[in-house]
Amino acid sequence: MRRVQAPRGPGPGRDVIFVLVDTLRADALGAYGRRPSPSPWIDERAAHSAFFERAFSQAAWTYPSVASFMTSRQPVHLNLHQYLRRDGESMPGLDASLPRLAATMRAHGRHTAGFYTNPFLAPGSGIEQGFDVFEFVGGPGRDVSTAGWVVDATLRWGRVLARQREAGDVSPYFLYLHFMEPHLDYCPPKAFWSPEALAYRGPMDGSSGKLKRKIRSGVPFTPADLSFLRSLYQAEVAYLDTELRRLEAGLRALGLWREGTVLVFAADHGEQFAEHGEFEHGDVHVENVHVPLFIQAAELTPRRLGDVVGLIDLSPTLLELLGLPGLPDAEGRTLLPLLSGGSLPPFPAFTDHGDRHRITTLGWSLLVDHGETLLYDGVLDPNETHSLTAARANETAALRTLLDDHLAQAPAEAVPVARRGIDPATREALRALGYVD
Repeated sequence: MRRVQAPRGPGPGRDVIFVLVDTLRADALGAYGRRPSPSPWIDERAAHSAFFERAFSQAAWTYPSVASFMTSRQPVHLNLHQYLRRDGESMPGLDASLPRLAATMRAHGRHTAGFYTNPFLAPGSGIEQGFDVFEFVGGPGRDVSTAGWVVDATLRWGRVLARQREAGDVSPYFLYLHFMEPHLDYCPPKAFWSPEALAYRGPMDGSSGKLKRKIRSGVPFTPADLSFLRSLYQAEVAYLDTELRRLEAGLRALGLWREGTVLVFAADHGEQFAEHGEFEHGDVHVENVHVPLFIQAAELTPRRLGDVVGLIDLSPTLLELLGLPGLPDAEGRTLLPLLSGGSLPPFPAFTDHGDRHRITTLGWSLLVDHGETLLYDGVLDPNETHSLTAARANETAALRTLLDDHLAQAPAEAVPVARRGIDPATREALRALGYVD
């Protein structure tokens, strides 16, 4: 493990733990209203944090979402909003010249470590830049619960770091943990299955393969099928919650999680169960882009915040909270005024996914989906069940103008995106997740 000198300058030397949960929709947590709650540890941390009720991801799949909040750039402006090549031969890579969160942390004296389970973040993605340690945990295969592996790997790293601190190295750390639960395959340990799930006798088993075959067959999903899938998804959340509690206990025992430690909790995107006709996370409806977000720090008074914010705001906020320089040309904004009890002018959140786009404001959500424009009342219709495009023509036109302006800021010529070849192990991991055939 690389030794890092203690930071010099005015920035506080506090440790930072950034927990990123893949595919976690906000309403899957008790903190966002799920009853009964599958997430007591997460709920408890949220209650002691600055808690965002309306946070939105900038993309509906992992790679552009993570690249966006690590660089504070819009995916469409990075040319990263498109899907990977379905042949499974290559994936996009982030421009090496872009400033990013981890590199800034390291440049100012922090040891940077990341443990991840999503193969999209493998070396060559550009996400690894700025990390002293960036380790893929797990691998392909059904019936694998990887959250425990991530915690185990983190605690192994923690024991090494604790020994370094005992030897006098007081460098603070930035720790990024990317958990895969509750992403497909939904395969939580049986101890977390509900009685309803245990009693299910239908064709679904929680695997990506069975789900895709069912979709291709054209045979409608029964209410029991949908209920079973949702139940397994919630069981994965419950399993993850217990592992996060174990993570905290382990790091506290090592002296690495203290009262001054900053905790960031977020998700890269959500998940859908045919609410709008699709599964997984293929569109930009609310269930795919409304994500949990909270920040716990000693100087932040716990409060619930109803402002619309984006994950793109995370890096500017965290860097300012730590007293560190911001990212050059960041497109997100610092949320520190909100965290400190003040206010910010309302600003919309944009989400892009191929030719599907979205703008979310305090009162409205406008989606452009394969050319079709949909307008939803974000207050009276939060689940986006009834489009008001025709009835509210003025609001539709105004939001469409804002969205068009956002898209027009992309370079006139497509930004070159490095393509990285996929090694056999990564290809197999992607296949196991259902991303390549």
